[in-house]
Amino acid sequence: MAPSTPLRILLLDSDRERRTELKTLLAHCSNVQVVGESADLSDAQVLLQQLSPDVLLLHIQLLDAQGLEALAQLRTAHPKRHCLVLGESTDPDWVGRVIQSGSHGYVTLEESPAVLCEAIHTVGTGGIYVAPRAAGRYLRHRLLGTP
Repeated sequence: MAPSTPLRILLLDSDRERRTELKTLLAHCSNVQVVGESADLSDAQVLLQQLSPDVLLLHIQLLDAQGLEALAQLRTAHPKRHCLVLGESTDPDWVGRVIQSGSHGYVTLEESPAVLCEAIHTVGTGGIYVAPRAAGRYLRHRLLGTP
C-alpha cells in the first residue's frame, strides 16, 4: 500500500543525463516526489540537512567519493534516512556488500520503471528491497554456492 503523502526523494548521481532520466521515470511513480538532486557527496550532505528526504536514491559512483565509501559516509551522517542504491552489477558478492554497507535496497539500472517504483516504496516505508534478478543470484550464491 502506497503512503498517502509522497515519498520525498533525493537523487545522488554524478551523471547529469542519468539524473534527468531518473526524474522522468520517477514522475510516473505514484506518491513519489523528487525534492532535490546532487552530483557529489558534499553537496548531497547539505541537501540532506535542508530537504530531509525520505529516500536517498544513490548511484553507486559519485564524483568525489567512490561507491561503498560514499554509502558508508551517508549512512553514518544520516542514519535515519533510507537509502536505495542503483548499480550495474548483479554480482552476489557485490550486492551483499552494498546491503552490509547500510543500503536498504539495491536495483540495477537495467530494471523496469515498475521495479524502481516498487523498490522506492518498499525502502521508503522501512522495508528492504533487492531487485529480483540480483536477489536471485545472491540467494543462489549464498544457499547453493553457485556464482
